[in-house]
Amino acid sequence: MTTDTPPEGRVRFEREGRVARITIDRPAKYNGFTPEMLDQLAAAYAEYERDASLFAALLQ
Repeated sequence: MTTDTPPEGRVRFEREGRVARITIDRPAKYNGFTPEMLDQLAAAYAEYERDASLFAALLQ
């Protein structure tokens, strides 16, 4: 996995125990959203809702 952020940005979804961590990653534009990132955010929250083992979601 690469740690480089694409210039168009991305939304990352990670599990840490029972917590979902959703990270907005577009520092070059102060984390401003693109239409693709909005789709990624919706997909991340959908994944959180599908996983009954998760207790909370942290958006950062």
